[in-house]
Amino acid sequence: MKKSYATFYEARFYEECFFPGKLTDCRPTTCVMGPGLYRITDICWANANPKFKELCVYWGDPFLNDNVYVVPLLKLLDFNGVAYRIVQGCWAGGAENTVDFRFSDELLENKQYPLVVGQWNHLKHEEVTNIRGTKEFAAHLAASSSNCRAHWYPPSESECWGSSDGTIRISYPQEHVWHLSQFTAYINAYKMIKMADQLMLVDLSKVIQLQKDDFICIDHEFDLLHFMSDKTHEMVEICDNGFSKLDNKLVDSSDDDRPCYLSGIWQNDGDDAPNDVFQTIDKAAQKHTERFAHLDASMIIPHPVIALLGSGGTGKTDFLLRDECLQRKCYIAQSHKLSRAKAAEYKLAFSEECDFESITQEIKDIDRGKKQHLIVRNHNRLEVTVWARAT
Repeated sequence: MKKSYATFYEARFYEECFFPGKLTDCRPTTCVMGPGLYRITDICWANANPKFKELCVYWGDPFLNDNVYVVPLLKLLDFNGVAYRIVQGCWAGGAENTVDFRFSDELLENKQYPLVVGQWNHLKHEEVTNIRGTKEFAAHLAASSSNCRAHWYPPSESECWGSSDGTIRISYPQEHVWHLSQFTAYINAYKMIKMADQLMLVDLSKVIQLQKDDFICIDHEFDLLHFMSDKTHEMVEICDNGFSKLDNKLVDSSDDDRPCYLSGIWQNDGDDAPNDVFQTIDKAAQKHTERFAHLDASMIIPHPVIALLGSGGTGKTDFLLRDECLQRKCYIAQSHKLSRAKAAEYKLAFSEECDFESITQEIKDIDRGKKQHLIVRNHNRLEVTVWARAT
C-alpha cells in the first residue's frame, strides 16, 4: 500500500466518517450516536458476503463479540452483510464533531508521519526519573510519599562512571494521560478497509502471506487498485547476504499460526473477563438513571446539542454535572457568584486563568496570526469558567 499511514483519505467511507473530534460521551447505547468507537456483540455471519467471511478467517478472526470497533469498521461490516448489536459507545458530540485533515508536506517528505501516528497512541501513565542513590534513600523516598514508587537497582559491572550507590527509578502516576488514540485507531481502520477492498479482488487460495499493508500471493490475474503498488521486482532481488526480501518475509509465514489482523482483540476463551471499563460505564449510567428516574434521558442524550429549559431549582445543572458518562465537562456561567456557588456544591476545580478577558485576547491573537491555538488548561476534574457579561 502506497504511504499507508498518510493516504487514509483514499479509503472507502472516509468522506462519511472522517475523524472524531473531542470525545464527549462514554455510555451504553444501542446505535451509532456519532463518530467514535463502539462495543458490539451478537455478531451474526448468516447473511455475510462469503468472500468477506473467508477473508476474515485469513485475517485471524478480527471481528469478535465484546470488542470495540470504530465507525468505519462498522460500516465495513454493514456493507458486507454482517449483523451485530451495539451495546456501548464512546463518541464525539456537538454540532461540529468530525475532523478532516492531511499530513503536512514536510512530514511526508521526511517520512515522519508513521512516528506521529504511533505517538498519538502512546499512553504514558507515569512520570519517570532516574537518579543515583543508595538503597536506603530509595526506601526513604517511597515511605515519605503516598503516590511515589522508588525502585533501587544495584550498579552493574559495566558502569565505570559515577558512584557505586546504584540507580533509583522514581515514578509518579500521571494526573492525565493525554493521547489521540482515536486518530490512530481510525487510520488503522482506513488501512484495513483499503486492504479489504483489494483482497476481495484476489483469489484468497493463492495468498501466501497477509500483513497490515501488503500481501504476498501466487501470481494470478486480478485488478490492482490505485492505492496499491506491485513490488515483485524488489522482493525477488538477491541481497548481499544471498537471500531476497521475499525469503526473509516468508521465514515466519505459517498457515497454522496466523496472527489476528487487529491487535488487542479479546477472545472469550474463559481465561479472563472483558475489559473492566465496560462494567464501569454500565455502573455509572445505571447510577445516573436511578438518581434522575423522573427525567426521560432518552429524549436528551441522543442529541449533539441540547437546551434544557425550565425554572430554577428543577435539576437541569444537577442532571448534567452528575453525569459521569459525560467526559471532561466544562461549566460556564455569566455570574461570578453562581460559578463560585456551583464550584463549592459540586467540588469543581476553579481556574482564575480561564476568564472572559484572557480567552478573548487569545482568540484575537489567533486571528492576527500571533498564536496558533488556545492555551491548554489542565484541571483535576471539572473546569469552572467565569464569563463576564460582554458590553
